[in-house]
Amino acid sequence: MNKLKEEKNKAQQEDTHKYFQKKNDVEKKTLLAVEKAHIARGEVIEKYEKNLLEIERLRREYEDKLQNEST
Repeated sequence: MNKLKEEKNKAQQEDTHKYFQKKNDVEKKTLLAVEKAHIARGEVIEKYEKNLLEIERLRREYEDKLQNEST
């Protein structure tokens, strides 16, 4: 009788371990996906910031040109 309880307990522990191992694997995959998305968003933001700096530079050049023409 005790042996049967021990076997049942061991089986439950193995099932629990498998469940949490699988859950851990899923969480790791999710984390990797989120990290990749974060990096990609960072690259997009960096690209937009560079574009904005270029637009601001061109605006200043244009304003300087207009000012020089008016004087």
